[in-house]
Amino acid sequence: MLQIAGKIESLTGKSIANALDREVGQVLGPDAVSLAAAALKMPMNEPQYLGKLRAPADTAKPLDLTASISGGVLVVKVEPTGPDEEAAAQVLSGLRRAVAQLEAAPNLRDLLQIAAEQVRLLTGFDRVMIYRSPAARRYAVFDP
Repeated sequence: MLQIAGKIESLTGKSIANALDREVGQVLGPDAVSLAAAALKMPMNEPQYLGKLRAPADTAKPLDLTASISGGVLVVKVEPTGPDEEAAAQVLSGLRRAVAQLEAAPNLRDLLQIAAEQVRLLTGFDRVMIYRSPAARRYAVFDP
């Protein structure tokens, strides 16, 4: 760890001085190493949500990890979160993924199918219907 900011001691039980120049696993534990290793395999055009882990100093405190590349260095951001809260970075990551898939759709039918699937993933809804509303106000449900 090359740089640390924030309340590292309350999350890890280590002071900044004891955490600097240590391996990620020595400060945040083996789960953080796995998440950081996965980050190195991701395209890093935008910050990416890596996942959740428990604070080493207090396992009742969940943490969200996000990663980005800055100056050729992997930057891992660790933030406390609630047990059931979805991190803003996680939501943004899902939205970016959805937009990328929508942009890659080769035709209208695929675009609508991807839109329905992505809305289901993002919202957790069981059913999503895409309506088409022509000028005559006759609504039609898209049916793949």
